[in-house]
Amino acid sequence: MKLKISISCLFILAFFSCINDKGLVKELPEVSETKTEYDLSKAINIYIDGSNQLLVDNEKLDIDELKTKVREYENKNKSESIISIKNAPESSYSTFIDVQNAIVGEIRILRETLSKEKYNIELDSLTKEQLSEIRKVYPLNLAE
Repeated sequence: MKLKISISCLFILAFFSCINDKGLVKELPEVSETKTEYDLSKAINIYIDGSNQLLVDNEKLDIDELKTKVREYENKNKSESIISIKNAPESSYSTFIDVQNAIVGEIRILRETLSKEKYNIELDSLTKEQLSEIRKVYPLNLAE
């Protein structure tokens, strides 16, 4: 009887040690302390349809074209920028994450460039105050 319990325990331990506990590897956007109401009339509107096709302001784009569109929009609107993302229920989660990553990546590039221009240092080396100033110029205002 003791042998059966020991083998069962070993089997259970082996089974649970195989499970990957990393979860989703995704950094969440900055959290705003206040709930913000956005005026979406000036927002760039991104829609992921049921076929995982991207529509940006009703224009079909691929992920690289989305990056260019986001960069142009952010440079034009800066602190007033708002990005609205909506998706069809049939769209894949991975496409949604790819779109978010593209947006966050482009904003990061813009922030990095501004950091070098304004302070002559890398974004990750800024003080909290300097980083706050950079984020005011290129905020991450996502309306989902």
